[in-house]
Amino acid sequence: GNNNAYCQDDATSWVDWSLRQEPAWADLLALTRRLIALRRAHPVLRSRSFFAGRAQAEDGLRDLAWFTARGGEMTERDWYAPTGTLALYLSGRDIPGRDERGTPVTDAGFHIVLH
Repeated sequence: GNNNAYCQDDATSWVDWSLRQEPAWADLLALTRRLIALRRAHPVLRSRSFFAGRAQAEDGLRDLAWFTARGGEMTERDWYAPTGTLALYLSGRDIPGRDERGTPVTDAGFHIVLH
């Protein structure tokens, strides 16, 4: 069978939000609320276009970069290594698009570690 819950539109992957009053679910609900607030507050986390890993300025800082657990940039070989940690950097310097006033959108950069 298919054990990838992301592509199952049934009870395999559904969250039963009626359980949100249960103490065991309190932490999940609190985390979900914080992540929603974080995404709303930062345009870099809700870009309407894909990151390309392109340099944004002469200093070479890219819109997206991936890193190993040791801090070096990911290589092709690193993507196939059996490691449990990687990191990414999202630059908020030059987000495509403009806000409702026509001003270019900028934001803080984010360094995210996944383990």
